[in-house]
Amino acid sequence: MAISVQVDQVFQLFAKLGQVINNSERSSTFMSPESMFAEESGRFRIWSGNIGAHKTGRSSLDYRIRENPNLERVVLNLLGDLKRTLEDGKLSNPGYG
Repeated sequence: MAISVQVDQVFQLFAKLGQVINNSERSSTFMSPESMFAEESGRFRIWSGNIGAHKTGRSSLDYRIRENPNLERVVLNLLGDLKRTLEDGKLSNPGYG
């Protein structure tokens, strides 16, 4: 699977879990779950934008690492881990539906 496809899936999962978090009970912690989640989502967006992970064609990360299957495997594994983590967060929240 292409890196750009995985990145799009991560964006979708961030959006879905963000909705769940925003609809959940507010906490009185110093840094709210909403702001922590928004910060991490923003970091992912910046990372993917800086290296072209979300793009296709010659400016994409897929294209630039096409001759290094080990690096491609590492990136895909990390994106898979992130997707599973976001899915776990989504499924463990009783407000998700």
